[in-house]
Amino acid sequence: MLKRCVFLLSIGLGFSLQGSCGPVTTAGHAVIDCVKADQAQIGAALLKLEASPSWDVIEAAAIALGETIGGCALVALIDQRLSKRTEHVVGGASGRATLERVRASFGGVTWQTVTGPR
Repeated sequence: MLKRCVFLLSIGLGFSLQGSCGPVTTAGHAVIDCVKADQAQIGAALLKLEASPSWDVIEAAAIALGETIGGCALVALIDQRLSKRTEHVVGGASGRATLERVRASFGGVTWQTVTGPR
């Protein structure tokens, strides 16, 4: 019985601690630290987004991947394309417009990168 109670208590603590490890909230919106996020998952997501044929597909994939992994990968993709000057309009949308729609879908989140907030 004692083992069962300890197990249930540890599960309960795990769930309660999980909520405290999420994005930092500043001035009413979340700030995601892309530098500290899981770089392997972001890299895999970036590869997936790079293979997408249009910004509409990229947007849907980024949202499906979530605010941390999908959002950080989207910011990295846009930064990458801007540095190569290939951020042109594709599929009726631009990367910046896509970023703003994804941001809105996550409640106005800001992504913190090595180059600053995005």
